[in-house]
Amino acid sequence: MLVPNVSAQEWRFYGGDPGGTRSSPLKQINRQNVKNLKRAWTYHMGEVDRGGNETDRHHIAPFESTPIVIDGMLYFSTPSNRVIALDAETGREIWQFDPQAGRTGPRQFFQHRGVTYWQSKTGGEGRILYGTFDGRLIALDARSGKPCPEFGKNGTVDLRAGVADAYPGAEYSVTSPPAVCPKGQAAMCGRLTSARANSYGPSIPFLGKEKWDTKAGKEMRGKSAQA
Repeated sequence: MLVPNVSAQEWRFYGGDPGGTRSSPLKQINRQNVKNLKRAWTYHMGEVDRGGNETDRHHIAPFESTPIVIDGMLYFSTPSNRVIALDAETGREIWQFDPQAGRTGPRQFFQHRGVTYWQSKTGGEGRILYGTFDGRLIALDARSGKPCPEFGKNGTVDLRAGVADAYPGAEYSVTSPPAVCPKGQAAMCGRLTSARANSYGPSIPFLGKEKWDTKAGKEMRGKSAQA
């Protein structure tokens, strides 16, 4: 467990805390001295030139990600669904993960609002969880950025399976960070769907180290959809 002063210097949740208050107890920066702030570092994520590719609503896909900061690492997502980890003090890139690597066709760009941090009960394992434009939930090792092989199938859960089977061409995108339940055993994912698929309820996969249980996943989706 983190001591209060250490925890206060982090931004462990998309909304700042589990309740999403977006409030920090830090007082070093205030109304009187905020004008004296100077840029500490700059990081270019390399997605300004999109090769003529556009989203359906924006000529330039907007950057809407809220970074999280844990143990000196800053994590955020990009408009093309990459996840990047930086040294929060220096801005040095530690790793990046691209879910579109090896994909055929034009690169997709859309707004993406961020990632979620999950930690094991012992504190020895940390994961970055986030959703993709094609309906996947991915778990990455927080230190290395590599997919967690114990989670789903090689680090990925297909959220469409058992839910959107009847709509193979329907849009099914996860653009907001998953919400982890208080006990840390499940994550709930909202999604953006097309009109033909707008009745889907939230999907809830397990977060434990066991392999993905398809039967349990379907039962949990059914319960959540009726809630």
